[in-house]
Amino acid sequence: MSLEEGRLPYEQPNVHRLVRLKDVLAYKEQRSMKRHALLDQLTQESAADGTYFMTTAEADAALEEERHQ
Repeated sequence: MSLEEGRLPYEQPNVHRLVRLKDVLAYKEQRSMKRHALLDQLTQESAADGTYFMTTAEADAALEEERHQ
């Protein structure tokens, strides 16, 4: 979990942990930006490989063909 890993700051004045809304929103935005960057990278790699517009079956067949070459 992000709290234990120190990715999201919190206070624990008693039994319950308290997180600030601004920290949660910032963490959420940071994760979203990272996901979008990774998705963009995967899309660019797929486009470069010529597999971007392939169906799953076509991609599997192309991968199998590459393995046999």
